[in-house]
Amino acid sequence: VRNSRDLLPTLFALVLGLVLFYRYLGGFAPVRILQRQLEPFVILVRDAIGPYKDCGPVFAETKKLIADSGILGTHDIRHLDTVGVYYSDPRVVPAAECRYAVGIVMPADRAHLIPTIKQLGFRAVRSPSQVGIAITHPYRHPLSMLVGLRVYRPLRRWLSACSDTLTTPHGPIFEFYRHSLRVI
Repeated sequence: VRNSRDLLPTLFALVLGLVLFYRYLGGFAPVRILQRQLEPFVILVRDAIGPYKDCGPVFAETKKLIADSGILGTHDIRHLDTVGVYYSDPRVVPAAECRYAVGIVMPADRAHLIPTIKQLGFRAVRSPSQVGIAITHPYRHPLSMLVGLRVYRPLRRWLSACSDTLTTPHGPIFEFYRHSLRVI
C-alpha cells in the first residue's frame, strides 16, 4: 500500500498537465471584442435545425460532401475555412428548434464554382464589406471550440452595454473557423 505522500507528485503532474492543455486550447487567451470593418465574403451553407452542440457531424458531412464531389479539385478540404451561422438564441429557443447553417468560406479563386456547389444543396450567402463585431480565439484542436464557448458571456455583456451605440444590428452569429490561421 502506497503512502499518500507518494501520490502528491502524481496528482501535481496531472493537474499541471491539465492546466497546460487548457492553456494550449486557448483557455487563458484574452477575450477581445472589437467593432471593425469586415471584408466582403461568400459562404456556401446547408441549413439545419437542432441543438448547437450537435452541429459537429453536420460540419463533417458538409466537408465530406464537397470533398467527395471533387468540385474543388485538389484543394485540401481539411484546410478549407468553414463557417457556422447561428440564428437562434439558445437561451430563449428550445435546443431542438435552434436554427443554424454550416458550410465553407468560398475561396475567391473558386467563385466560378458556386453554381455547381449550389446543386449539392448549398445556398450562397454573400456579405458586402460592413462593420461587424469580431472576437478571435485560438483553434489548435477540436476541443478548442468547447473552450472557445467562454467568449459568449463577455459578448452578451458587451452587446447589452453597447446596444444603444452599435452601428450594426443584432443578427446571426457567424463563427469562422480559419484553419489556415488556426483561429476561430
